[in-house]
Amino acid sequence: MRTMVKLGLAVAAQIALAFALVQWLGRPWLADRPMPWERDRAAAAEETRKLGPLLTMDEILVNVAETQGRRFFRTSLALEADDDTAKRRVVDRMPVLRGKVIDLLSRKRMDQLVQPTARDTLRLELLTTLNAEMGTGQLRDVHFTEFLVQ
Repeated sequence: MRTMVKLGLAVAAQIALAFALVQWLGRPWLADRPMPWERDRAAAAEETRKLGPLLTMDEILVNVAETQGRRFFRTSLALEADDDTAKRRVVDRMPVLRGKVIDLLSRKRMDQLVQPTARDTLRLELLTTLNAEMGTGQLRDVHFTEFLVQ
C-alpha cells in the first residue's frame, strides 16, 4: 500500500512539473511571443541603448480629418537626434519639420488615431517623413510626450 502512495505522489509530481513546463515554455511559443529568457535579454538591450540628444516640439493641435472640425488631436513630441550635429540641424529646420508634422497629422482620420497600434504607426510615419526632410539618419526616434484624441 505504501508503494502505491509513493508511486501516486511521484506521478502527481511529474504531472505538475510537466504542466509547469508547458505553461512556461509552451504558451509563449504557441502565442508567437518571446520566450521568458528572451524578454530579459531584449529588456536589457533596450536599457543599455543610449538616448541621443532630445529636442522638444511644442504642442501641436490639429482637426481630425473627416470630422468637420468636431474632433481634434493634440500631441507633443520629443525628437531624438543621432548626434549633436544632427541636433543643430534639427534646431535650424524646426519650423519646416513642425509644418511637416502638422501636414501629416491633419490628414489622419479618427479610426487611424484610436486603433491600438496608432502610436507605433504614427511614430514610424513621422520618423520617415522627418528623416526624408532632414536627410537619412538624422533622427533616431520620435517620442510622444502627449497624445490626446478628443
